[in-house]
Order: sequence, then C-alpha cells, then structure tokens
Amino acid sequence: MVPSIFSATGIEPLRSIVAESIEASQRNDRYVDVSIFAGFSYSDVPNCGFSVVVVVDQDLLGAIELANTFSSQIWMHRDTLHHRQLIHSVQSGIDAAEKLVASGKRPVVLLEHADRMNNSTYILREVLHRKLQRTVVPYLWDPLAVAEAVSAGVGATISLTVGGRSTGRAGGAVLLEGKIVHAGQVTYRATGPYGTGSTVDLGLTAVINSGSALVSLTSLPNTAVDDDCLTQFGRSLDEFDFVVLRSKTHFRAFFEPVSAAIFIIDTPDWGAADLRTLPYRRVPIDRIHPFVESEP
Repeated sequence: MVPSIFSATGIEPLRSIVAESIEASQRNDRYVDVSIFAGFSYSDVPNCGFSVVVVVDQDLLGAIELANTFSSQIWMHRDTLHHRQLIHSVQSGIDAAEKLVASGKRPVVLLEHADRMNNSTYILREVLHRKLQRTVVPYLWDPLAVAEAVSAGVGATISLTVGGRSTGRAGGAVLLEGKIVHAGQVTYRATGPYGTGSTVDLGLTAVINSGSALVSLTSLPNTAVDDDCLTQFGRSLDEFDFVVLRSKTHFRAFFEPVSAAIFIIDTPDWGAADLRTLPYRRVPIDRIHPFVESEP
C-alpha cells in the first residue's frame, strides 16, 4: 500500500513499472492488456493495495507468470515507492520553499496532500503566522465562514475563523483577517488538462486578501488542480510565489511543468503519508507493507 501522492504514474519507479506493463501487452499478441493499479489506501478495505491485472487470450500460465513478475517487481521497490525522503513537515517544507523563492525560483507548490475534505489548516496557520508574502490558498471549504463573508460584502474588512471543521485531525479553525475582494456564487467550466470542460461548482465563494495571502473560501468542497482557481477571480499565477494545494496527483498535469518545485507537506489529517498512523480495521496489516517489512 502507498499513499495517494505516490500513486502518480509519472513518478519513478512506478513510472518505469507501468511503462514496462504497457510494453508487455504490446509485444505479445496473446496479451490483451497488462495493467498496474496502485490502489486507494484510504478506503480501509481488504484489497486496497497494489494489484496487477493481466488479460490474455488462451495462455493462463503465461498470464500468471507475468502477473507474478510485476508483483515481485513492485514488492522489490516497496520502500522506494514510499519516497520518504520527499516528505516534509510544515516547518521544514515552508523553510525549504522560502529558500528556493529567495534564490529566484518560483512559484512553488506547498502540497497539503493529507487533507481529504479541503479544509485542513496546518499550512494556512503557518502561512498567516509568517505573513508569507505572495501566497495563494485556493478552495478552503467552510460554508459557515463563506456565509459570514458574503453577508459582510465585497470591500469589507473582516475577521473570522476558517477551516478545520470536518474532523479533529483537520487542524482546527484559524483566524483570518483581511479585505473581502469577492463574494458570490461561482460556477465555471474547467480549462486545465484534468477534467477539461467539466463543470466546477464552488457554490457561494468568498475571496479574502490578508495582505500577504489570498484565501478563497468555498461552500462546496472542490480541489484546485490548475490555475482556474486564480483566473476565475481575475488573478494570474505570475502574481504568486507560493501556491497551497490539497490535491494528491491530479494537480501534477498542470502544476509540474509551471512550478519551480513541489514540496509535499505531511500533516496528521486522514490522508497521511505514513499509513501506519491510521486506525485501519479491515486492512490485513499483518501481511501488507508498510505494516510488515518482509513478504508474507
């Protein structure tokens, strides 16, 4: 089992494993399809880890051999697939991002990937504490805060608590003070490479400028995966050095090519990178990595 952030098939070594599976189906007419599935580790079901599926035409033994070959390859890379060296704490991640921006490289993505409900506040709290300049925090889900901001109206200066309401692991509410620069319903057609043309409904939405950070609050939960989260409000990625995202993999299609770096910041929310911190009840943790180190 791996966290969602490392189920992205563009990251090595999974990239090469998937490429080999595609090549295997192409070089043998009997193999209709060979697919690698990274699974979804936060579903807490018995089979939510990696799977290898081989579809064949009249070669059962060959299919079993090939499935076992790829399964063994995945197991061999079990530690590497977790990329523990890429995981940052809130403090170390933002420290590293600040140094990179100071060197002239921008923008950088601060990825709060463990947030399953788009309302974790760990990075936002630190961003506001540091007064981290030229920062955008899109699509924080908080219907109560949105209602309060919309009632105050565009142009008003407001002080309100936002985020962290979904669960005790979401970081708790954060005090946000600033000027309301947008308040109203927001619905649009996605323009980015993921979900192009699909309808995105944020519901009632408020955008607040704290002086250092631009924070958009939504009444419906959505995840920012491209620059629509900026352009829909008349802003541009060029205006920002730091972008706080909550996506797991879908953001990469747009943000990888345009970002100086992506800092994966782990927090105690329900999508944590260290799966061993989660209270699984249905996963057979006595025979699955990372809960066990040796093959059962």
